[in-house]
Amino acid sequence: MKWSQKLMLVDTVVQGILMTGIAIGPILAFTSDYNEWMGFSLYGMVLLGAWQFFGNLSWSLLFGASPSRKNYLITVIVYFLLGIAAANLIEMSAFSDSLGLFYWFGIPFGIAIWYFRISAGQLVASYRPPRSFWDI
Repeated sequence: MKWSQKLMLVDTVVQGILMTGIAIGPILAFTSDYNEWMGFSLYGMVLLGAWQFFGNLSWSLLFGASPSRKNYLITVIVYFLLGIAAANLIEMSAFSDSLGLFYWFGIPFGIAIWYFRISAGQLVASYRPPRSFWDI
C-alpha cells in the first residue's frame, strides 16, 4: 500500500467517524437535553470542517488538485465569505430559527457529505488494479 493510499484511508475513516457522531447528535437531541447534543454536533461540525478543509488543502499542495477538490475549496471559501452577510440576513428574517439551523447545520453537512464522497471515490479508485499496461 502506497503512503498516499494510507493517507486517503486515514482521511476517509476520520471523516466517517466525525460524520457519524454529527448525525447522531440531532437524533439524541430529541430524546434528551437539546442544547447539549446540538452543541456536540456543532463542535463536531467545526472539527470536521477544519479536517476536510486542511486535508484538502494539503492534499492539493502535495499531489495537485483534481477539479472536484478545487470546486470544494472554492465552495468552502465562498461559504465563509458569505457567512457574515447571511448571518445578518437570517437574524432579520421572520424564520430566523429554521433558517439559522439550515444555514449552520444543513449546508455545512451537505458540503461535508460532498467532500466525503470525493475522498471515498478517490480512495476506491486508488485500489482498483490498472486495466492495461499503459494505465500503470
